[in-house]
Amino acid sequence: MSILKSAARRFLPKPFVGMLRARRFGISFLMSRDISNRLRLLGRIQEISDHIVCEHSETEAILVATKILALPDDVQGDIIECGCFMGGSSTKLSLMAKARGRRLIVFDSFMGLPDEGGEFCVSYKNVETGKSVKFQKGDYAASLEQVRRNIANYGESSVVDFVPGFFQDTMPDWQGRAAAIILDVDLVESTKTCLRYLWPRLSLGGVLFSQDGHLSEICDLLNDKKFWAELGEKNAPGFVGLGKKQMVYAFKKNRKA
Repeated sequence: MSILKSAARRFLPKPFVGMLRARRFGISFLMSRDISNRLRLLGRIQEISDHIVCEHSETEAILVATKILALPDDVQGDIIECGCFMGGSSTKLSLMAKARGRRLIVFDSFMGLPDEGGEFCVSYKNVETGKSVKFQKGDYAASLEQVRRNIANYGESSVVDFVPGFFQDTMPDWQGRAAAIILDVDLVESTKTCLRYLWPRLSLGGVLFSQDGHLSEICDLLNDKKFWAELGEKNAPGFVGLGKKQMVYAFKKNRKA
């Protein structure tokens, strides 16, 4: 098997290697009448990874693309990204937004991570490795100008709006609708803030992703029935891959279902 994998990496174009790694999501991604556009999108996703530092894998990008492109038209709203770092994920999401006729709204402080409850540095447990992961105030800082430039060079800047500032300051005033939400915010308090303000704005049938599904403390929050009850949900949504994968997701279902 390792010989086959090595041969695939050597002889196949990079986009196809990423698709094969995604397995069933890679197959689902290509299961479209418009396969030529899907292949072009796959190529552009790889081009972005080649030119912009990304904190996600190609498998994760294909997973997100598969779910977003499959959203029914009657699931109304924008694509919301929380935490964008250098804009690699934003640039890829702008392609998906353009393909589906939606807008991409990017929330980020552009000053890096905030402190966590007054703590300059916090440590979480990675449930995949058992090792601790440290986050410091200011980690993952990149300027708005840099992110704009990356999207302009490799994505679709015409569909992107930015909301600069810390989440607790900017999200209360946002009154839009979301069809998809992507969280890559690392911290428990930041995740809570995003969920409190954005989950109620997510349309039924919409999808919520978190790229922090490998962190024990985030897993505990996403499984916390008491927290979800505060948001009007009887149970936690049931995140696929939670505690096993870094990128996890759940759909917002009708409460009566």
